[in-house]
Order: sequence, then structure tokens, then C-alpha cells
Amino acid sequence: MLFKLVYNDSVITTHHWEWDSYKMKGQTGERRLKEYLYNTPLLFHLDAATWKERKQDIVQNMKTWQLFQQAALKQQMTNFEVLTSDRLVQKTTFGENLSVTANFGSQTYEGIKPHTAVILQDGKETVIEINELD
Repeated sequence: MLFKLVYNDSVITTHHWEWDSYKMKGQTGERRLKEYLYNTPLLFHLDAATWKERKQDIVQNMKTWQLFQQAALKQQMTNFEVLTSDRLVQKTTFGENLSVTANFGSQTYEGIKPHTAVILQDGKETVIEINELD
């Protein structure tokens, strides 16, 4: 189940509160790419054991996520594009100088490796590579 809300004059979606960012085995990497692509909030259910297991990944990802969201939070999503006919490469644009291109496929697309997102902000590129997280 998904819910929607009005946010910066845009409609956004996130995963259901019962399904945190790690819950669906085999889907964690894809979910992370979507979190960047759509600027949807990260969602964690943590207890001591889960924190111990996921701490390194959460802390590492937060370094990039925090910078990205601080920029994206202040802007509307101004464009969405499906770049390949199989729909596995997609791009969102926030404002005029921030974009995310996500490659969900198994083939490199214009220099973007499979299972990777590229954030382009004011000419600076940040690469989000998804390693096996599950």
C-alpha cells in the first residue's frame, strides 16, 4: 500500500510504513535507486540488532542522501523521463540544476552502470552504486 501527500506543490509517494527500506529481500537496491529518483524519504525500522547489522550501510548512504535531499527538498520535480523503451532507465529533474538518472537494468546506459543512479547538481556528478544489500 502506498500513500501520497502534498509536498512542495508536488505529489510524492513512499513505501508503506510497514515496509522499511530493507524489508523486501532482493529489493533493497532497487528501492534505494527509487528513493533518489523520486526523492522519497528513507524509512527505517530499527532495533538494536537491526542497527548493528545495517549501521555501516545507513551511515554511508546518509552522507550522500542528506546532501541530495537538502537540495531536492527546496525544489519541485520539474521533469520525469523514461529514457529506454524497456523503462529501466529513468530520469527526474528537480528545479533547473538537479537531476537523477537511475539505471535499473543490467546494461550500461550512456556511461551509467547497471544498478546505479547518477545525481547531477550544478555540474557536479555523484554516483550511487548499488551493491548487493540483501
